[in-house]
Amino acid sequence: MTSHAQRLASERERIRQFLAGSQCKIVIDVQGLSHREICGLLYGGGLAEIGVGIRYVLALMLYACPFPGIKNLVYRAMGMHVGKGAYISPGCYLDVVHPGLLTIGDNAVLGMGSAVATHERCRDVLVLGRVEIGSGALVGGMSVVRAGTRIGANAELDMMLNVSRNVAPGERVPSPRNGRPLPPLPEK
Repeated sequence: MTSHAQRLASERERIRQFLAGSQCKIVIDVQGLSHREICGLLYGGGLAEIGVGIRYVLALMLYACPFPGIKNLVYRAMGMHVGKGAYISPGCYLDVVHPGLLTIGDNAVLGMGSAVATHERCRDVLVLGRVEIGSGALVGGMSVVRAGTRIGANAELDMMLNVSRNVAPGERVPSPRNGRPLPPLPEK
């Protein structure tokens, strides 16, 4: 086995152990790997890629679905942990590559256009992380919750946030403008 093939096998094993364990986040160096090799690591290769494709098609259909009961049922069937009474607004994107990494608590609300990522690719690294959104938490519309993030119970996130840190239970995270109106446009 070549060193390149050994590297891929080693990274596959690290991902397998991460998915089977309880670690919050894993960072994989993908420098020098082709896009196809990175997708193989992420999706699992072979028939697993078909399952990811099917989940993506279902996620696209759920994106516009206004019925929370149906959404929650389908996301649970995919392997996500979706609590009782959770509300996933239309226009939400939930990462379906490794659905078991996402937990949404009872009565949590994900605002319209929000996104939750359990994986992300940066220039030379691939990050996989568990995401927990606590019971009663509110994720404001158009906000992004990134891989490896924990949002505590009853936390409140304003609109249009990029959340890459843990949020304590009951904490309110204001938008950078903190509710101030935008300044008027300059006249021509």
